[in-house]
Amino acid sequence: MIGDLLRAERERQGLSVKDIEKATSIRALYIDAIEKGEHKTLPGDAYAKGFVRNYARYLQLDADDIVNKFSEEICPPEPLAAAESSAVEEAGSGQTQDRKSEEYRGPKITALESYPMEKNSHGVRNAVFVAVVVFVVAFAALLVFDGEEEPHVQKARPSAQQTTQSAQSAQKQTEAAPKPAADGLEMKLSFTDRCWTRVVVDGKTEFEGTAEKGKVLTVKGKDKVHITAGNAGALSYSLNGKDMGAIGQRGEVVEKDFTKDAVAH
Repeated sequence: MIGDLLRAERERQGLSVKDIEKATSIRALYIDAIEKGEHKTLPGDAYAKGFVRNYARYLQLDADDIVNKFSEEICPPEPLAAAESSAVEEAGSGQTQDRKSEEYRGPKITALESYPMEKNSHGVRNAVFVAVVVFVVAFAALLVFDGEEEPHVQKARPSAQQTTQSAQSAQKQTEAAPKPAADGLEMKLSFTDRCWTRVVVDGKTEFEGTAEKGKVLTVKGKDKVHITAGNAGALSYSLNGKDMGAIGQRGEVVEKDFTKDAVAH
């Protein structure tokens, strides 16, 4: 078990759980759970793999190999026999369905009945004649009304004062109009201590790993930014230029989503 391997190497190097916690910012509770194989105590598979990777790196072990073996422990591969049985069942089901499709061909169409259009030909001619008459009458009425002259009305021109007042009113309305919301999301992440962090912008992972004290990370997203912090008290952030403070408490694992719609409201 990977937990036994990590614990044995830690003890060989003369390190305590508290030493690992202080060096990696991983809570002692999670370090103990990893070493004992108590996977349900860990906050999730993604966080657990990150903790194991940082733990192995600190002990100067092959982090990639350790994480791969740890993944096999928490998600063991499906037995080959069961997979082959499932494939055989699916193939047999497909062949049965094909045979059923071949057996059923549906009713055969032997002939098409002709629709007796001749009976309605007289009514159609009457409808066309009425439509033509209505069109002619409407067209004649339009010509008559267009020929009439409208009475001459002299419109008063607006005074210079009225023109100035209208311009000032339009300017005030323009100034009072609300400014459009910022296009997308812009976040600035500042680290006051070591913190394992994962940042996903619009579905793409921009950063994953342990950020050292003093690191500053700026990300820009169109619709959504997802942040996971293993030591939330060490991560402060600003959103679209507004300082929001720390994302959580020291030693706390926090996972948050920031969306364009939520910021706009």
